[in-house]
Amino acid sequence: METLRDHFENELIKNASPLLINGEGERVSNVSNLYFPGIDGETLLIQLDMHGVLASQGSACASGSLEPSRVLLGMGLGTEKAKNSLRFSISRYTTKEEIDRALKIIINLVQQMRAFA
Repeated sequence: METLRDHFENELIKNASPLLINGEGERVSNVSNLYFPGIDGETLLIQLDMHGVLASQGSACASGSLEPSRVLLGMGLGTEKAKNSLRFSISRYTTKEEIDRALKIIINLVQQMRAFA
């Protein structure tokens, strides 16, 4: 899972920057929490959902909350950064082909949103 997560993050950094990975140090191997500067997190989340890519703005236990992630706020990210960050999870059943499909969609949406901003 770590290999797929790293592939996911590296491709986004190459093709959808500016982009920041939230957090420093060791972390779980199946989660990417990413900040997309200049992109409204909720709008991107809705667009991803419409294209079949699942993501969230917080943990699974906070699903449906309109408040920024308390975890990200606790890590010292400001409200704006926390609201414009998305969480992507990979399971042991996720394939590279699924990651590559999601990457194409995410990169395309981010580029479109930045072009219209």
